Amino acid sequence: MKKELKIVAVVLAAVLVFLVGFGLGASKGINITINSSGSSAEAVTAAPTTSPAPAEATTAAPVSEAVSEAVSEAGNVVSDVVDVVTDAAEVISDAVAGVPATPEAVCEAYVKAINDAKAYTGNVTLHKTSNVDLHVTDCSVSFATSAVDKIVQKFITGSDDTWTFTNGSDPEGRTLNDKIVPSNRNPVLSASQCAQATAEAAGDGYTLTIKLNQETSTYDGTNTVNPEAHGACLDPLNLATMDVSPATITEANMTYPGATLTATVDGQGRLTKLVVNLPMSGTGTGKLGVSLTIGLEGAMDDTYEFTYA
Repeated sequence: MKKELKIVAVVLAAVLVFLVGFGLGASKGINITINSSGSSAEAVTAAPTTSPAPAEATTAAPVSEAVSEAVSEAGNVVSDVVDVVTDAAEVISDAVAGVPATPEAVCEAYVKAINDAKAYTGNVTLHKTSNVDLHVTDCSVSFATSAVDKIVQKFITGSDDTWTFTNGSDPEGRTLNDKIVPSNRNPVLSASQCAQATAEAAGDGYTLTIKLNQETSTYDGTNTVNPEAHGACLDPLNLATMDVSPATITEANMTYPGATLTATVDGQGRLTKLVVNLPMSGTGTGKLGVSLTIGLEGAMDDTYEFTYA
């Protein structure tokens, strides 16, 4: 933010110098002399002794054109200066409002907002809706497709829940840390893990929009390599960790094109809304009586809305 404010200061100083110079030129009577070449110049020198009127008429046209061009040019410069000053004013406004201005600051603000919500010990109502759209795109054994579909159905049921927390816990003793992704742990996120990390003013607070880089997850039957950022911020579906009984997974590969996280924070720094969109696709090899390979594709969509008492 300091860098942006320095730029603004330089721009404003340049504007002041321009205006002071313009004022001095006007007050000191500085004139602009325009020299023309060719026959029109000769007509100007001959005019005072014989015919002043033609001389004035001769000089009027080029001077008028030059002045008109100068005024037009000055208008363009002023317009550009106004645009720069307007942009600078927006930067200053965001700085005063506390809106994060860099990807690094956006990531820090997101992590803080989630962590503060997870640790909140006041009174709040959380409304969460969750939808999973997951479907089989391929199955190497056609007669097993129906059985695979039934297994997949276990993961595509949506939910619509409301919980009320008093002094940080609900009647069953659960806390917001249980309900907000990543479940029961704090998120970790850096700007290098993001394809986009921006913020804009929203009411007396701001909205953060983050799109994670594409990541993959692999499972070779023994070892699992998890998607670093998606795993640290969310609870992504992963073939390697799904309960697909009575089938078994012997190998899996998942691709996450990049989850989008949208968090709104109010003027008191409290998380008021969180929207998570997590697209994914994958392939897996396993057994369901026979060996088979399947392909999956879909997305998870979660929306959290907080109402503070």
